[in-house]
This record gives sequence, C-alpha cells and structure tokens, in this order.
Amino acid sequence: MLTKSWAPQENVRLGKKLATGGFGTVYRADLVDDESGDVRAVIVKKVWQTRRARCPAHGCAHACSL
Repeated sequence: MLTKSWAPQENVRLGKKLATGGFGTVYRADLVDDESGDVRAVIVKKVWQTRRARCPAHGCAHACSL
C-alpha cells in the first residue's frame, strides 16, 4: 500500500540510500511509534531545498543530459 504521510524527524531513522535524482534522495528508513515503540519499515524522500532542481552529478541548475 502506498501512502503519503508526515512524521516527526526524531521518529525516523534513515538507513541505506536507495537512489538520488534531480529532486532529491530516497532512503530506506525505520519509523518508530512514540507510544508503543514499534518499528515500521518506510521509504523517505529528502527533497532538495533549492527552488530549482539541481543535477546530482555536478550541480548544474538545468536539465542535464550527462
């Protein structure tokens, strides 16, 4: 099941980096429940903080073909 949700940063433990693209990096992560302490495997995308996407290969701010 695919869902989009928000969780406090302190409840997320980033794991292995899965991929990096023009808009950010995707990680495997664990989400820890505050109340029960249960751990759930999730996928987290950290989006670049710039207004324009940058090429991860060399940082150019346009559609890179390299």
